[in-house]
Amino acid sequence: MRDLNLDQLRAFLAVVEAGGFSAAARRLNLSQPAVSVQIRELESRLGLRLIDRLGKRAHPTAAGAELVEHGQGIMAAVEAAESAMRRHRDGWLGRVRIGTGAATLTYLLPPVLRDLRGAYPQIEVSVATGTTDDMIDHLMANRMDIGIVTLPVSHPGIELTVIDTKQLVAILPAAQGALPPVLRPADLEGLPLVIEHRGSNLTRLVLDWLAAGGVTPAPILEYDGLEAVKAIVAAGLGYSIIQLEATKDGVARDQLVVRPLDPALPRVIALARRRDKPVDRALAIVTTALMTLGGDRA
Repeated sequence: MRDLNLDQLRAFLAVVEAGGFSAAARRLNLSQPAVSVQIRELESRLGLRLIDRLGKRAHPTAAGAELVEHGQGIMAAVEAAESAMRRHRDGWLGRVRIGTGAATLTYLLPPVLRDLRGAYPQIEVSVATGTTDDMIDHLMANRMDIGIVTLPVSHPGIELTVIDTKQLVAILPAAQGALPPVLRPADLEGLPLVIEHRGSNLTRLVLDWLAAGGVTPAPILEYDGLEAVKAIVAAGLGYSIIQLEATKDGVARDQLVVRPLDPALPRVIALARRRDKPVDRALAIVTTALMTLGGDRA
């Protein structure tokens, strides 16, 4: 069997979709005999009858119906490939897949992405959220190009560049009553801890800070999303320790009390990338833009 011819396959799909040869010819801007020739050659190539002519209508045979399913996928792939090549021809620089935590995406990343889009519309950027462990896995599997992670990270295949240090603060419900101006682990003993992801590096930092002060929080309440965490705290169901920038807007802002910690608890943010990852122009540009997260954008 000879290889499929894309023009013949395109003609076949047009006949099936239009329900006849004349309508398909108009759609393809060809003559009706030219379409008929394409179909005969495709049937000869495959050794099968693909179209039954019933009156003025054309219907796919059982083999033809199966070819329609495969053919549509083939033509979609061809269209995607042609579109990709057009982007390269028109100055498209590439696609960069970024991974980050929900807080960074919500409170720090938007202005960077806006500026990047304005300066380099030829770069396609996608962003996915997850924990630091998730991002390291995605980077090593080449499902992600660069990640914004919380240290510590220890992986021989990952290259890290520290970009900033953010201070963590405690948030408590405004109805909590009198609170010291600075909170120590002992001040939080006996209160439920509200977290976003139990397995995140941020949660590990918080638990280690509490443990160093002799506090083991119980129970630990886990909710999906930082805004949900803030709402739960505002409702009086516990406290949380989050990045300072996350306290400046969003739900329940006026129902929360924010307190610094003693000893201070920093969150060190770094860019993570596979050591053997080739750095094309698009990735280099995005990396440079992400370095500005260490500025005063928040």
